[in-house]
Amino acid sequence: TGRAQSGLASGLGSGQIGRIVAPQSGTPAPTYDAISTGTAANAYSIGPIPALSSASGGSRRVFRFTPNVASVPSNVGFSGVSATSVTVNWADNSSNETGFAVYIAEDLPLTRKRSYAPVELEPELEDLKETHSERSLPDDSGAALAGGFQTLPEFEQEPKVEKRFKEPELAGTADLEGFQFAAAVGEGVTSVPITGLKPNTTYSFRVVALTEGAVSQAAAGDQSTLAAGSVVAAVAGGNWSDPATWQSNVVPTINDNVEIPLGTTVVIDQTGLLANDIVIAGVLEFTSDQNASLAVSSLLVQSGAILRASVTGTNVYTLNVSGDLTNNGTLDLSNASNTAGVNLFFSGKEDASFSGIGTVTNVFRITMDSKGFDGLPRTVTMDPQNFAVKGQTAESATGFLGLINGILRISGNFTGTHRVFSNELFGNLLPVNTGIWIDNSNFTFAAPTPQIRDAGLLRVSAGTVVLQSLVSIGDLDIQGGQLSSTSVIETQTFQQSDGSITVGTSLRVIGSFQATGGTIVLAPINPFGSTLITFDGFGAAVNVTGGTVQTGTAFGAAQNFLVTGTVFNLITNGESANHLTNGTDLNVLGNTLIGANTRLTALRFTQFGPLFTNNGTLNSTSDATVSSFNFSGIVPQTYTGTGTGGTLAVPLQTIGIFNEENLTIDPASPQIFTSRINLFTGTVINSDRVVIGGGAATGLRLIQRGNAATQTAPPGEFDVAPTFDLGTAGLQVLYANAGSNIPTGFEIPTSRVIRRLFFSCPNGLLLTGGDLTVQNASPVGSLEISNGILSTGSNKLIIGASTTVTRTNGHINGDIEMLYTATGTKTFHVGTANGYSPVTANVTSLGVNPSSLTIRSTQGSHPNAPNAASALRRFWSLTETGDLAATLSFVYQQADVPSGIPESSLGLKRYTGAGSVFDTIPATLDTATNTITTSSPISDFSDWTLFSSLSPTSANVSVAGRVMSNGRGVAFATVAATDPDGTTRTAVSNHLGYFRIEDVPAGENYVIFVRHKRLQFASRVIFATEDIFDLQFDAESNDK
Repeated sequence: TGRAQSGLASGLGSGQIGRIVAPQSGTPAPTYDAISTGTAANAYSIGPIPALSSASGGSRRVFRFTPNVASVPSNVGFSGVSATSVTVNWADNSSNETGFAVYIAEDLPLTRKRSYAPVELEPELEDLKETHSERSLPDDSGAALAGGFQTLPEFEQEPKVEKRFKEPELAGTADLEGFQFAAAVGEGVTSVPITGLKPNTTYSFRVVALTEGAVSQAAAGDQSTLAAGSVVAAVAGGNWSDPATWQSNVVPTINDNVEIPLGTTVVIDQTGLLANDIVIAGVLEFTSDQNASLAVSSLLVQSGAILRASVTGTNVYTLNVSGDLTNNGTLDLSNASNTAGVNLFFSGKEDASFSGIGTVTNVFRITMDSKGFDGLPRTVTMDPQNFAVKGQTAESATGFLGLINGILRISGNFTGTHRVFSNELFGNLLPVNTGIWIDNSNFTFAAPTPQIRDAGLLRVSAGTVVLQSLVSIGDLDIQGGQLSSTSVIETQTFQQSDGSITVGTSLRVIGSFQATGGTIVLAPINPFGSTLITFDGFGAAVNVTGGTVQTGTAFGAAQNFLVTGTVFNLITNGESANHLTNGTDLNVLGNTLIGANTRLTALRFTQFGPLFTNNGTLNSTSDATVSSFNFSGIVPQTYTGTGTGGTLAVPLQTIGIFNEENLTIDPASPQIFTSRINLFTGTVINSDRVVIGGGAATGLRLIQRGNAATQTAPPGEFDVAPTFDLGTAGLQVLYANAGSNIPTGFEIPTSRVIRRLFFSCPNGLLLTGGDLTVQNASPVGSLEISNGILSTGSNKLIIGASTTVTRTNGHINGDIEMLYTATGTKTFHVGTANGYSPVTANVTSLGVNPSSLTIRSTQGSHPNAPNAASALRRFWSLTETGDLAATLSFVYQQADVPSGIPESSLGLKRYTGAGSVFDTIPATLDTATNTITTSSPISDFSDWTLFSSLSPTSANVSVAGRVMSNGRGVAFATVAATDPDGTTRTAVSNHLGYFRIEDVPAGENYVIFVRHKRLQFASRVIFATEDIFDLQFDAESNDK
């Protein structure tokens, strides 16, 4: 009942509310006032909002705010043009912009460059999307059930979300298609320098003006960069910074291509040295006596040429490459003692390569800082023919890689085992916008001791990754190859399409789990590894169409595994071991295989896929309140295998079936033992393979049909009778929501005796197959009527003497027999289709012990009532077995009271069995509760009803209609109505054939006949309870 308010702020004073002006009539005008610090009441001509919580029309108001669009910039021009940079200029034509954005494209249409950024594409909904919750009704075993219900695991397949390397859409105008964001400037700024361009290349630019929430159309301009200069080293060589080293006596700049001829040695002797592209035929080396750095666009080491670190010294140099690095000769960036080396720094705005067929490619350190104009990372693919780290192809102690931006893809087919990360400067960090991509089948990512952490990407397409410490990253993507970890792996998103990942401790997926193939193996990395290995995908957004989670191998001692969340295929593998897998809130969308000598323990396990093969053992957990194996699918499902599903001594706790396509149990499979089975919907085929019971003689035995939640599907069922092992506890049978009336079936044992009957069936329950007895010694039997009508048909519901009966709503339509072994009061919750009309019998004496009463309620007046018009529209049939006396109370519906009869005049009548003779039984009538109670105990039982000695006193009614012959009204016909006493009332039809008989007493049968001197009419019988206006008599013959 509160008030909905809205406001906005933009450059307002503290506490002030933005002003909204709506173009709509009304008094006062519908606005918000920015001057005040509170909201102003507004009157809208459309009227007030009736209820914000309502889904009906008129219960919402939608305000659409269209931001102002700035004017398009103009006069795009360029200055400061060089081989690698240009300044973009434009004219500002608007007064309300908040800034400008510049976009760039090279040689349109621009080839999209790959970058690592999760972007949601169009969802592709999968076939399987089903949520199950609170489908089970409670048992009465006293177990502490969450919320009073057992629940099937909730599962919902998320729309498919692909991760792609794709630039985000930063602008909303169509004329920016194919462009990358390059730069942004503030309000009133009309120029910006763009650097890192290629020489002699034409670029297209777009400039847009920005406002809050809007982007203008784009102004366009094209500009070519200048050709790069050419600088060649002199034969004598020398220091890079010395002009004499170069044939032109000019030190190269970023705008110059550089060539170092064969036989020439050039020394990189200081920091800040620049070049565009470099081709080395001779030798290029770093100085030994000071730090030095060189930044280039691309670099080619020709066959026989050398690029090397200082042979002596302890300096760490920098070689910054923004493009491709190709080594066809010798690239030796770490000296022999590894005391001096070169930090190979990739900083390009586009994807690049580090390749070549050189015999030596030896790195000291690689740093990635590659990102595009759009700020998103770019990929450097490293695939030289040979590769070493500090002279080693085997594992090195410190690694070589540091990540700032960008993805290093280790590709090709060179052989090596490396720790990869360079711990000295960066630690084992995968920051956001970075990644490592292992795509070389001969490469092994060796295990670093410190943990790998942060929000970047670890991708494996080929090769081997071995991890030892905690891995906590943003995105783990397995496309092939092998990854193994002896420690915890925690990732925000997980994708797998092929390959395998072996988890020695734990794999936890927090945000998104997607699998189309591959295998996740939970297994100790050594025989004496972790004693509990887990896969935890619970709570993650799921899109799973393939792949397998496997627990255990034949290697090592028995292990415990915990699998949580949603997987496609599940395999438990142990061979000679005795592995135990715990499935907690586990959904299997494909197939499940329980291997020999392995055990699967369920803590809410749901099989959605078509095949469940058990060659091992199914167990319930020790927490029996929530242990369940559930089959829920949209395709036919099969249970097969040679393994055991519970035992007679220790049965499964719960099995659930929710599949309209049915579950077939292989007739060759061993029997499945369960304490409880929930038949939500679908048929269990070969139900004789199910044993209900086992365990302690007093343990739970329960069958549920239908759903505790609303369900339109029919209830589940057995195709044949299961095997019952009921012990002393007896069988509990629960009936719940279903889309139709539920007939009882094979869930009722052939003894036709159960311990507990519970029903909550809005569409009704039908007792078939014979009488049903509800009784048990200990625990005592119980009948629980929660909702709906149980119709017994020609059968009878028998309630044991000690059986408890409770009712919330609903009743029994048919015969219910209650046994008495002692005096006391029992309520017979009987009724008919039109209402509840119970009988309470307070037995005061037992001549025979035990004795019983059987009671049925029947809708309508008793057929032998002497005056049906004065009789209650209901009667009860009571039958005694044995000998008892009881005070009886009958409850009727108000609608049962005969029309025109004062309710207070009704008396209790017992049918004698002779004609229409009824005994009047002294009783007390309570019209407020529609209850009549015998004044003393009754020992003679028959049919019982109420009627009055008074005739109906309703107001008289009219009987009217028309007399017709050949479609025309017949005048002067006499119409007569005769009551059972012979009293006749008449009327004569007018010239159009209409008639009306007034003052006809209601509540009687009348014979209506028509007399005419020439025409003949058939008589009719009516029962008059209210005015009748549409009687029509048509002549049958023209001859009297």
